[in-house]
Amino acid sequence: MSISGRKHIRWLPPDEPHKEWEEFTSTLVLTSKKDNYYTDLRIFDDHLPPRRSLPESFPSPPSPVSPTVKSAYPREKLAWAFAGTSESTVDKDDKGKPTRTTTWKHWIDSNYDREVSDSGTMWEYGENLTLEKGSMLNTDTNRVEPYEEVWRELHVEAVPSMPSLPPTPSTTSKSSRSGSGSGPGPSSSSKGEKKPATRHKVSMVMRGESEALSIRGLIVRVGGWCQGMIKINDDTTIERWRWTDGDGGILSGWEQIVRIGSGSLPCRVLWEKEDMNVGDETLSGGVKWEVVEKEVWD
Repeated sequence: MSISGRKHIRWLPPDEPHKEWEEFTSTLVLTSKKDNYYTDLRIFDDHLPPRRSLPESFPSPPSPVSPTVKSAYPREKLAWAFAGTSESTVDKDDKGKPTRTTTWKHWIDSNYDREVSDSGTMWEYGENLTLEKGSMLNTDTNRVEPYEEVWRELHVEAVPSMPSLPPTPSTTSKSSRSGSGSGPGPSSSSKGEKKPATRHKVSMVMRGESEALSIRGLIVRVGGWCQGMIKINDDTTIERWRWTDGDGGILSGWEQIVRIGSGSLPCRVLWEKEDMNVGDETLSGGVKWEVVEKEVWD
């Protein structure tokens, strides 16, 4: 499980093996706690100067985006978006330093109409920093090229949850959205009074799919961040949300940071209906979405 914001990248093609670090995008990867579902969204951002330093809190455009806005950013602002599952192996390099090699399976990809994958090897690179080396598609040249990236690992924060939401057991059971089964029941005490809101850490994933209509979608929430994407034929829609604690008169709540595309993404369900459990479903834009992972802990 991780929340990873990219600090910078450099491509290392054979004809230019010593290129400088740069960063022209707002790139964030959310990876779930249990089954390593991930969403990787890379958005061109005019507000980010090249070779910027990434602060502890991941940057966002200067003003929040209203959920009613159909498409806050034009489609050309989407550098790349992909989502799926990842697998990692731990090893040591030739100098004995610990490494982790991860393969990301692209179940959805804004640049491909088929499933692809890429791999990278990572080293610790300082406090909360990771150096990654590998090869992948350079969208500027449309070629697969070697690269190096530096990522900052962000803290998974606890945010206010539904009043009756308890930490999940080691095995998550299926239940209906009405509260039947072994899942948590209605948000009330034995006297019918609502309990005070408490904070928990949450990892939750929803997947939408219709092979007949060429639709695939994935939403991942980790702590106070949530990202989703859906691809219908060749049309991709993405959203990024974050939880903000109220300060200086600003109300606490979830705000939409980025939205590109006109498709329907039920990101709000992952905090507005936290009582949903694995196997529960919801409809959005005519697409059936299912909860495929849910972990809650203190």
